[in-house]
Amino acid sequence: MAGNVELSFQNLGTVAGHIQGGRLRPIVVTSAERHPVLPDVPTASEAGLKDFVVTSWQALMAPPGMPAPLVRRLHTVATEALRHPEGRQRLEQVGFTVEAGSPEAYAAFQREEVERWRGVVRTAGIKAE
Repeated sequence: MAGNVELSFQNLGTVAGHIQGGRLRPIVVTSAERHPVLPDVPTASEAGLKDFVVTSWQALMAPPGMPAPLVRRLHTVATEALRHPEGRQRLEQVGFTVEAGSPEAYAAFQREEVERWRGVVRTAGIKAE
């Protein structure tokens, strides 16, 4: 915003207010479809970056071995909170897509993400330094 960075990838939830306030200019969104908060901003794929779909995600996690009844209870409470209309609306207004899937669905998603990015690292030849 100070004019020191020419390009940056940011989570929409972090910068939506700055975009709406005219302090930042979005070029593309990296989701598969245009985002409802920025309906006039093309996707990266629409802009010519074929198959460039990258989204961020947040999750409520617990230590391994947590008793299943406690996991279910935490999931229930968190899901109820995410379904609260005012909170959900606020999250969506700043760019978050609210999904409250099951712990099992999240675990499967996380495994897919690890494999996806493992493939990117391999293909690009990225090495830890």
